[in-house]
Amino acid sequence: MNIDESRLNYDSYSSKLIILIICSIIFIIIAIPFRYFFPVLNISQLRPSSALPPAFGMMFGFWGALGAALGDLVSDIIIGYPLVIVVFGFIANFFCLDIFLINYGIVLI
Repeated sequence: MNIDESRLNYDSYSSKLIILIICSIIFIIIAIPFRYFFPVLNISQLRPSSALPPAFGMMFGFWGALGAALGDLVSDIIIGYPLVIVVFGFIANFFCLDIFLINYGIVLI
């Protein structure tokens, strides 16, 4: 039985896109239900999904960090935050890419 080697190639763009989509969906599924559980001064929230961007950045690299940032963007839009908060949240979550780069010896500080 022959196994198609292209299906096992984790460096292909299709597998990277799948990682991005799965990380985004996981972030959205965890972020939206917990939006009312941990309010902090009516300005922000402590959500369990806040732990996901660094974890996705370390496990899946750039595409995991980007997936978490896009998941945060979508969940904030669904929740109904103002555009300024949505943009700053996207930028903050995307900087978890820094954790991925530190693992490879590149520091953005």
